[in-house]
Amino acid sequence: MKKQIVLALLAVLTVGWFASCNKINFHGNGELPQKSQQFINQYFPNSNILYSKWDDGHYEVKLSGNVELEFDLNGNWIEIDCHHAPVPAGIIPAEIADYATINYPNNFIVKISRHNQHYEMELNNGLDFDFTLSNNNDGN
Repeated sequence: MKKQIVLALLAVLTVGWFASCNKINFHGNGELPQKSQQFINQYFPNSNILYSKWDDGHYEVKLSGNVELEFDLNGNWIEIDCHHAPVPAGIIPAEIADYATINYPNNFIVKISRHNQHYEMELNNGLDFDFTLSNNNDGN
C-alpha cells in the first residue's frame, strides 16, 4: 500500500513537472513570432506543427515529417534539420546551392544552420561542410 502511494505521488509530480515545461502549442495563434509562422507556412505548407517551445534563447519547432526548426527571438531561422529529406531549395542561399550541386551532384542538403554569414550544412551522405558567404544577401 505504501509503495502504491509513493508511485502515485511520483506520477503526479512527474506530470506536474512536464506541465510546467516552457512548451508553446502553436496552431497559428501568434505564439511564435509572425516571421517564423510565415516561414513555416511558406516552406513547409503541408506539414503539421507537432510542438514548439522557447528554450534557452530560441524557439524549437517540431513538424510532421521529422523536420526540426530553430528560430531566434525575432523569428529568423537559425537551424533547419530535415533529417533524411532535402531542405527546401528556397531556403538555401544560391551560392551554397550552386556549390553543393556542382561538387555533390548525387546528394542534397538535409540540415543547415547559420550564424550571420557563416553556414554549416550536412548532406544526405553524412558529409558536413561549412560555407561563409561573400556578401550579406542570404535571402531570409
